[in-house]
Amino acid sequence: SSRVGSSRPSGAWAGCARTHVNAAAPVRRSAAMGKKRKQTGAQEPAEEERPGKKTKGKFADPSALSSDDLLDRQYKLQCELNEARFARERLRSEPPAQNRILWQREVTRQNCAVHKLESMLADVQREVTKRREKGESL
Repeated sequence: SSRVGSSRPSGAWAGCARTHVNAAAPVRRSAAMGKKRKQTGAQEPAEEERPGKKTKGKFADPSALSSDDLLDRQYKLQCELNEARFARERLRSEPPAQNRILWQREVTRQNCAVHKLESMLADVQREVTKRREKGESL
């Protein structure tokens, strides 16, 4: 039978190298993590004010562009997407005889690049259709 506060562990911990925690040991409580800033009243700077804050990628916000820039971006993204798809298919069509793991990582990286470009192009196309529905000339 096991007694509370005994120095010998029993049961599932009997063969374990861990030592038994003595219930009579003093318990120290440290300050809770993350509470200091709230207590002092310091405010976290807004996203725009943070130095070195990066944008989403090459192209952050299509709604901030002029119509000509938006159409140029759409064309460039379509070209980049076609190139990325071609590179991905070329890579997929030539599986290696050795080191298949590195090849698979490269295929995954190409897939991520294609998906990112598709997402960026979809954002731009969404903005183009939104402006056309408003009646703006593009």
